[in-house]
Amino acid sequence: MITARSWSWLGLCTSGFATGIVAGYFQMWNVGPAMIGGLLLVPLLGLMRSIRPVIGIFVLFGVLGSLYQWSYQYQGPEHIRQRRMNHAAREVRVQGQVASDIKVTQMPYMRRYSFELEIEQLGLNGRWRLTRGRILVQLFRETEIRYGDRIETTGRLHVPFEFSTNPNFSYRDFLQRKNIHYILSVKNNTPVAVLEPARRGIKSQIYVFRKKIIQRIDPYLSTSELNLIQAILLGERSFIPRHIREIFIRTGTVHILAISGLHVGMISLLILTVLSVLNLPRKSIFVLSTILLGVYIILSGARPSVVRAGIMYIIVLGSHLFEREVRQIDTLSLAALVLLLLNPMNLFDIGFQMSFVCVAGIVVLSPKIQWLLERPLSRAKTRSGFVTGLIQSFAVSVAVALVIEMLVAYYFEIFTPVAVAANLLVVPLAMLVVYMGAGLMVFAFVWPPLAGLFAMMVKVSLNLMVGTAFLFSQLPGAYFYWRGLTLWNLIIYYFIIVMIFLVPWGIICPNLRRTKNQPKSGISTSPDQPEGRDFDNTRRL
Repeated sequence: MITARSWSWLGLCTSGFATGIVAGYFQMWNVGPAMIGGLLLVPLLGLMRSIRPVIGIFVLFGVLGSLYQWSYQYQGPEHIRQRRMNHAAREVRVQGQVASDIKVTQMPYMRRYSFELEIEQLGLNGRWRLTRGRILVQLFRETEIRYGDRIETTGRLHVPFEFSTNPNFSYRDFLQRKNIHYILSVKNNTPVAVLEPARRGIKSQIYVFRKKIIQRIDPYLSTSELNLIQAILLGERSFIPRHIREIFIRTGTVHILAISGLHVGMISLLILTVLSVLNLPRKSIFVLSTILLGVYIILSGARPSVVRAGIMYIIVLGSHLFEREVRQIDTLSLAALVLLLLNPMNLFDIGFQMSFVCVAGIVVLSPKIQWLLERPLSRAKTRSGFVTGLIQSFAVSVAVALVIEMLVAYYFEIFTPVAVAANLLVVPLAMLVVYMGAGLMVFAFVWPPLAGLFAMMVKVSLNLMVGTAFLFSQLPGAYFYWRGLTLWNLIIYYFIIVMIFLVPWGIICPNLRRTKNQPKSGISTSPDQPEGRDFDNTRRL
């Protein structure tokens, strides 16, 4: 049962902060006064003493989130968004600094090179104007521009076009949430002058190292294999063949092709294992693993899902180092709060939403589902570890499917009933691909002969992974397209999930508190304390 002791206060603060961001983003100004009025009325709620602090903290952080969102969206008069000019009708000259790595996209007859540019000056009608803000620059020829270069070029400035027929996704809104309001299209014959080369910063050197990694492993793999390894380990998804992407979408395993918490967890485990073998002190292991993980996060593009996993890993590892007990729901809440403070628009990022919803489902729902699955076996005198592990894996897959499938259907208009079974087989193969691919990248620099052996294992594991996903995609009823899902449908669905699993009178798990007369040992009837298994959140790593 949800009691005062079971509240995650950090989760409550983060939820209130996120609610305030939503109110501020959609300019729900009537919500702001309602929050402030609610905050003033909290002391008068004498009949609700048990939840009075809960309401007060939620409303307080809601107001803070709304104000923070408003301050983040406020742009000064020099911002490019405030320039009241018809940019699309003429060419403009721009000067600025490259603010991202160069992304290469394979198009039907050419390659497109795009990068984000932090504007310093905008030239129009022969005059330079001090301008700030960020735009997306698109070139259709190869370029040697690097992250951090100060450049000058000419192109047509226009508002992003809408190509998607899905009403629940807008490319224009996607860019605006990254503070990008315009696209600069540069012609093939237009020069791009480098005014000042990039300084040798840490981030620029990591991007250079990323290109060297791709160059080193290129001779060992075919083009399609190299494209998949780049996507799975380095976050470069532009070159994944369309038919392979469709296979993984139709089986609900497309998350394997994008860097996510799963990949960060595997890389973190690999780093921790190697450092532990070296028999280093615990503090040295913590510092080195944090540095290496930070490098990998930047190397893979630092998407919200990757940063979330990195923050959680560092917190959990630090808690073990300093022998402090933490709950996973608190760790997840802290990671969300950090990302929202860095950029409140992360809340509307699809990757952010799916990442946090998945982990929340694993942390909150999977123990209850596992309890349900183990209940028929509770009277068995013996139970093999294989059966227990299989039940736990199945419970995690079901929990993830329950919380993520409707969100996928909302954004991508496809529903995949086969996802639970497919993930049980495809995810272990993906783990093999990650470990073999990491070995290939390391030994391609250290010992090339051994890199050939790892390359052979990468080929085998990749073919097994893609082949398994393909077989699942061919099953009858493996997927079907679901169009017309609205936000209200999504809200009602998650409300039902909460009513079933999380409230004290939950339909599936009605008994969430140990009764006073129940013994501490023996068969437990509570999903939070199954027999013979510790469900303390700090141990579910």
